[in-house]
Amino acid sequence: MRTRFICALAAMILAAAAFVISAQTARADDGGGYVGPDTCKTCHPEQAEAWADAPHADAAKVTAFVEAWQAAKSPGYCLSCHTTGYDPNTGKYAFEGVTCESCHGAFVAGHPQKPMTMDSSPQACGRCHKSTLNEWEISLHGKQDIGCVACHDVHGATVKTGSATELCSKCHAAMAANVAHASSSGKGLSCADCHVGPRTGDPTEGHANTGHTFQVGTGTCSRCHADEVHRGVKAMMGDGGSQGQPTLTPTAEAGSESASAAGIALPLLATGVFGIGLGFAGARWYGRKQ
Repeated sequence: MRTRFICALAAMILAAAAFVISAQTARADDGGGYVGPDTCKTCHPEQAEAWADAPHADAAKVTAFVEAWQAAKSPGYCLSCHTTGYDPNTGKYAFEGVTCESCHGAFVAGHPQKPMTMDSSPQACGRCHKSTLNEWEISLHGKQDIGCVACHDVHGATVKTGSATELCSKCHAAMAANVAHASSSGKGLSCADCHVGPRTGDPTEGHANTGHTFQVGTGTCSRCHADEVHRGVKAMMGDGGSQGQPTLTPTAEAGSESASAAGIALPLLATGVFGIGLGFAGARWYGRKQ
C-alpha cells in the first residue's frame, strides 16, 4: 500500500514537471522564444524582485515615455527599447517593459541545463542608453574599460553599494580623503552630486545626458556656489557692497578710468618719442659711416 502511494506521488511529480517544460517550450515556439519574467522568477526570485522595483520593469508604462511616444505619433522603433521581443516587421512584441530576456536573450529550451549567455558589455547597454554610452566612451572609465556592470546592479538598475560615495571610494579612496572632497562629504554631498550631473536634454531615444563623463564643469559648481561667483564678479567690477569692498560712484569711476588711461598713455608716449629719436640718431650715424 505504502509502495503504491510513493509510486503514484512520484508519477504525479514527474507529470507536473513534464507539463511545465512542455508549456515553456510551447510558449517559446509561439512567442518567438520569449517566455516572460514570471517564468524566470521561478528559479531567480531575488533578481526578479529587484527588477520589478526598478525602472526597466515599467519602461513601457512610465508616464514620461507614454506621453512622449504618443506626442510623436507612436513610432514603432521606440518599442525596440521599451518592450521585449519587438519585431519591426510585424510591429508586435512579446512583453511590455525591459524584461529578463531583453538582456539575456530569448529563453533557451533545456535551460538551466543549457546555459543562457548574455552580452554584458557597455555596447549592449548602449543600444538603448545611447548618450550614456557616448559619455562613458570619452571618460577615463571608458578609456580603462571599466564598464557599466562594474558599478551598476543590472537587475535593480542602481549602484552596487548603498551610496555612490561608498562605491567610488572602493577605487578612489585617496581622492575621497583629500580636503576638497572631504569637506564636500561633510556637507552631505556625495561623489555623484558633483561628478554625475543632473540629466539634461531630450530623454527620448536615449539622448538625455546622464553625466557619465564624470567631469565637473563650472555649471556644476554654480549650482551651489552661484552667490560666491557673483560676489567675485561684483568685486572685480567695483561693486563690493556688503563685503567691505570699495564701491565707486559713476563719477569716481569715470575719473578713475581717465586717470588710469592717462597713467598708461603718458609712459607709452614717452617711450614712443624716445624710440623715434633713437632711430633718427642711429640713421645719421650709419650715414656718416658710409
